[in-house]
Amino acid sequence: MTTLIWTNPTALIWTNPSALFWTSSAPWTESWIGGSGTYSSTGGTYTVGGTGFGVTGVGDSLNFVNQAATGNIEIMAYVSQTSSNAYAISGLMVRANLTSNDSQCALIGVSPQNGVNFSWRTADAVPAQTNLGPSLATPIWLRLVVSQTSVAGYESADGISWRLVGQATVSLPTDYYVGFASSSNSATAFNTSTFTNLSYLTNVVQRSANLVSWLRSDVGLVYNASNQVSLWPDQSSNGFNGAQSNSTNQPILVTNAVNGLPAVQFTPGGSGQFLQFPAGFDFTAGLSLFVVLNPTTMAANASILDFRNYTGGVSTDEFGLSELATSGGAIFYAYSGSVASSGSFATALTANTFQLLEAVYDGVSSVSVYKNGTLIGTQGSLQTLANVVRNNNFIGESGNGANFFTGEIAEILIFNTNLNSTARAAVESYLLAKFAV
Repeated sequence: MTTLIWTNPTALIWTNPSALFWTSSAPWTESWIGGSGTYSSTGGTYTVGGTGFGVTGVGDSLNFVNQAATGNIEIMAYVSQTSSNAYAISGLMVRANLTSNDSQCALIGVSPQNGVNFSWRTADAVPAQTNLGPSLATPIWLRLVVSQTSVAGYESADGISWRLVGQATVSLPTDYYVGFASSSNSATAFNTSTFTNLSYLTNVVQRSANLVSWLRSDVGLVYNASNQVSLWPDQSSNGFNGAQSNSTNQPILVTNAVNGLPAVQFTPGGSGQFLQFPAGFDFTAGLSLFVVLNPTTMAANASILDFRNYTGGVSTDEFGLSELATSGGAIFYAYSGSVASSGSFATALTANTFQLLEAVYDGVSSVSVYKNGTLIGTQGSLQTLANVVRNNNFIGESGNGANFFTGEIAEILIFNTNLNSTARAAVESYLLAKFAV
């Protein structure tokens, strides 16, 4: 299964309705739970007809098109329904089992009368509970997230800004089921529910103490009508956002840049385009940098990520990633005060293609650089990073206002430790699969 990372169930926003991740290759299977129904799928459209009264009391009745799931997942879809019955439900559901109509479950659904609602049952054979959300009709975006014992349901009118409808503690078993639910509030009539633009993420790894900043181009970008990006929010909850208040220096959101997903485009031109992190970034215990990027025009020392102190025209305690030369390659550099050191990796970057570039520094003297999950090389004899707060931290330029990056960046993850091979492979798996690089 694909390994993915999910960080904050109350803060994630999907920014581009037309940019899908991917769906599981496992088949979806129809299961009647106390009801009956129909099911068909064509070209990414899932049509589910269902009778029954939904998730109510201690006995459910609905049609549930599902597949087996385990661990932390995220599923979202654009949902429509045909029934005019006030309490017909169309939605996304997770369920502990398929054999009983009073199973543990959670459902984010929409009905003509009640709008969006979140229902859940904490244990088998206990009454279900419901949070009523906003009075919105289909078509609508719905999203359901399982994070350990927490299940959260969201709605969005436009697929851009997500609103939490309900969240509950539901201790699902190791193996459970996820899918589409449809019920009609009738024992005989059908509610036909249609699910399109499906995104289903599996094996979602949780936020860790070592994840300092996580910027996803498909989550939470703040941009204007001209697609100028003013804020790239940190999904690690640490507040290390990338920000740019000057419109002249704002990069551009590009939709459908890589594998159907957006990216942030830096095209310096006459003025630099860059984003700035807040002060911080202590990496004395090592660091791991992951960047999915497409350098469209390469230049020696063009800065991808740069962290430093810069006072009175003097830079100290620098580290970061930059381009090696116009022909390609990358540099990882580390400064102790003003004493410089770096490692050059000639094959680590290629122009005009999206790729995953990562650098894992041991905190003492050695860095390993990888391209698309393959080790390019290891460089020793680097300086040890000092335990200081850095005040000039940038994406797309160096901290002294030079060496602008030209190209697109789709995702950045920054850890304040040198990840071991297992943890590194998990992050790689998520990024490589998500962006198909």
